[in-house]
Amino acid sequence: MLTATAKGWRCVGCGIETPGPLKVCLCATDCVHDGARNVETRLKAVNYMETMRAEMKPDCYGGKTCDKIEPRWWTYGEGDKEGGYEHAPLQLSARTFPPGTKISISEPLCPQCGEPRSPKFPTPKKGPLYSGPCGCGFDWDAWVLGEYS
Repeated sequence: MLTATAKGWRCVGCGIETPGPLKVCLCATDCVHDGARNVETRLKAVNYMETMRAEMKPDCYGGKTCDKIEPRWWTYGEGDKEGGYEHAPLQLSARTFPPGTKISISEPLCPQCGEPRSPKFPTPKKGPLYSGPCGCGFDWDAWVLGEYS
């Protein structure tokens, strides 16, 4: 049970005071709060499990002459025996994931200057959006060939 104080709320069970209008206890004990509903409102850390993964692993032998770098996704989902390649855009429907699902995207940084790779401008109608050297001179195309061929 929580009691009002000049600064916020104090837990009768553990004595911890929570400042502000938030009527919850921040302790790690089995305190019961919100007397109107008699609901346990302990705040707990939620752990996460990786269930899907994707990496842009280009096809270094694309095109009619097998010398073009073509973008494609390598995807893996929990329960798959192995991943697969996708050329289509990735789509994630919000309704197929539980609340709290997080998605993060990590891009490689130049090993010489630490900047992310910049896309080509103007945007080409076909082919990869990323090709050519970094502004500092690092050869991204050689890195791609070395990493994915």
